[in-house]
Amino acid sequence: MSPFIVTVLWSSVILLVIGIVFGVMLGYFSKILAVHEDPRIVKIAELLPGANCGACGFTGCANLAENLVTGKASIEKCKQTSNGAASEIATILGIEIDSSNFSKKVAVIRCQGNLDNATQQVYVKDVSSCKLATTLKIFNKACLYSCIGYGDCVDICPFEAITMDKKGLPVVNHSLCTGCGMCVDICPRNVIVLAPLEKQVMALCVNQKKGKEVKDVCKAGCTTCMLCVKKCPKNAIRIENNLPVMDRNLCDLCGICVEVCPMKTIRLINEK
Repeated sequence: MSPFIVTVLWSSVILLVIGIVFGVMLGYFSKILAVHEDPRIVKIAELLPGANCGACGFTGCANLAENLVTGKASIEKCKQTSNGAASEIATILGIEIDSSNFSKKVAVIRCQGNLDNATQQVYVKDVSSCKLATTLKIFNKACLYSCIGYGDCVDICPFEAITMDKKGLPVVNHSLCTGCGMCVDICPRNVIVLAPLEKQVMALCVNQKKGKEVKDVCKAGCTTCMLCVKKCPKNAIRIENNLPVMDRNLCDLCGICVEVCPMKTIRLINEK
């Protein structure tokens, strides 16, 4: 046998032995160093919405699931968790919760100060965001509580659930809205709120003035006339900061407050 063939054979044997040794070593260390994921994390991640919006403060639903299991986060962190999912997660974690506190919430625009209703005081140029307008204190609408109308909420929504209509107000598509709350946080006027996705009445105004002060700046603002409070047969409406607040536990959706409101501020929302 020639020296060349002997060299090739020995080289092949040596490589084979080295391969076997490394294979055994890799198998051994893979077992020793393996990270065993808590099965509860997988189950909880499957129950979370999967939107990965980051509104909970974590990088995604999987990361939130890890922190729920380790006790570093509470179920309430996720604003999109349904009653049923919250109950199942609580069972997995071995804790008790009031599942009635969990329901799908969506963004609601509490303002009707569009181009038709709001009094325009100046024409503003070269202002491209609500944040900039607030910083510069330059507003085209006379109402200092109304939606500024530059669409910061539209830009920040990760689900494209908000658009601006032709009359200068944001419109929320509730089928796309996940209730992450990012639009709520960015609105400088606190015009956007999260509300349960259920049929209800709400005052779509946040102007805390009353009477003529409101009428002078908006045709659809609450003037605190008190008619809704006086006419409600269930005593479900009270006034806070000159605005009507509805108690959903008492309200039976009779619609009387909607009918008697002279400014058409109170509206029936989230109709399915």
